[in-house]
Amino acid sequence: MVAKLTNAAVILQYHNVSTTTPAVTSVSPEQFAEHMEYLADNKFSVIPLSELVTSIRNQNILPAKTVAITFDDGYRNIYENAHPILQKMGFPYAMFIAIEPIERKFANMMSWEQIITIANEGGAEIMNHSYSHDHLIRLKINETKKQWLERIKQNLVTTEKKIAEKTGDNFKILAYPYGEYNHDVSALLTELGYAAVGQQSGAAGIYSELTALPRFPIAGAYASLEKLKTKLNSLNMPIVK
Repeated sequence: MVAKLTNAAVILQYHNVSTTTPAVTSVSPEQFAEHMEYLADNKFSVIPLSELVTSIRNQNILPAKTVAITFDDGYRNIYENAHPILQKMGFPYAMFIAIEPIERKFANMMSWEQIITIANEGGAEIMNHSYSHDHLIRLKINETKKQWLERIKQNLVTTEKKIAEKTGDNFKILAYPYGEYNHDVSALLTELGYAAVGQQSGAAGIYSELTALPRFPIAGAYASLEKLKTKLNSLNMPIVK
């Protein structure tokens, strides 16, 4: 039994596509090309993350062998090494960005010009990763719960507005920085009309919480083609309380 038989999808999470970045968050350009070629050769249905979220929200039947591709942080090597491969394959993908590293022009991050380019060329959906890659679940010293939630709300809304201003994209989908969230953050996202993806492994589907969609990290020891094949055959299982 594989994902296509259970109305499930697999969301892949990448960070770096490079041989000069930390292995724990990286795949090489050759490995990434191999992954994408495997998806194409085996006729996986690679769809935009926004389309997948809408299908799950509406409890729609997913296409067979559905996959969504995501990248966290907006590293420059994605623009240089991954985007050309994805364009060649015609595969859509989501790019989750934090605003501050881009505004401060960190050397390893994409520029706004590059982000706008991948958005305008089609295929790339630009999405929310908080303003400064923040620990959303942490309260500041002497901060009340009400103040904390208002701060998180403004953080996400400010990021959303900046992305829309720069790219025209306004997808209400968040990638939790560090994969961290709790019930209060999840409830706030629901109030704001957001879905969210984490870093916990698993297939996504009708049994998934919209504010806690699972993804499979692809990097380091988990970057081999054999590991990828195992993840692509995952099932979406109900949570029994």
